[in-house]
Amino acid sequence: MILTRDFTTYLLIILLGITLISLLISIRQNFKKTYFLRNLQESHIKIINKLNLDIEIKNEQITYIKTELHDQLGSKISLINLNLSVLEMNPIFNMQDQLLSIRSLLSELNSCLKPIFSNAEKDGIIKTDLQDSISNELARLNKIGYYVINLQVKGQKCKLNNDVELIVFRIFQEIITNIIKHSKTKTIDVIIDFLDTKVRLIVEDFGIGFDTKEMFNNIDSANKGMGLKNILKRTQLLNGKINFNSILGRGTNIVLEFPIN
Repeated sequence: MILTRDFTTYLLIILLGITLISLLISIRQNFKKTYFLRNLQESHIKIINKLNLDIEIKNEQITYIKTELHDQLGSKISLINLNLSVLEMNPIFNMQDQLLSIRSLLSELNSCLKPIFSNAEKDGIIKTDLQDSISNELARLNKIGYYVINLQVKGQKCKLNNDVELIVFRIFQEIITNIIKHSKTKTIDVIIDFLDTKVRLIVEDFGIGFDTKEMFNNIDSANKGMGLKNILKRTQLLNGKINFNSILGRGTNIVLEFPIN
């Protein structure tokens, strides 16, 4: 009777041991499987992230090319059209200067295209500082003989980061392009104000003005909103702010402010 009891005990111990070993083997196998699946999942995540990054980079490149084409070619083409309009209105007046100006602008268009399509991050438009770049752009516009241009610089001029200068100059170009296209003004006032901790750029025309509320309502329009989107996006990159003040029949005042640092 005692022998039978001991045998039963030993048998239970053996069965328990076998069960425990089987359980440990199963746990180990499950652990290996889980580890493998986790590594596989992490690898998939890395691949997906890499693909997403590649897609994002390509999208950024496409956006860059679209923006540069819009900004650079748009401003140059507007100036060419303005030169041609002046010639149409008065074909004798200052014809040689107008033709030289058009030829110069066409040459600049050709120069602008090369770095854009080689995917350069900067096209070398700003070879001097911001003030000189704006002054040169206004001088080019003044050569047409159609506008009265007033440029005023206030405060102590300071050298800004090259990226910041390029962004501000692009905003300025877009504003001037819109003035040429839409304002019907004869006078353009520009103020560059170097303050202690920020720079204020003011561009004012005395043309027909526009409805600012309607402008922002149409920001998603494919035909109307791209320029404004570029301005707002670039202002955000500067950690700055921009205000549009316009009165129908009296003109538009645009104030851009951004920190020096």
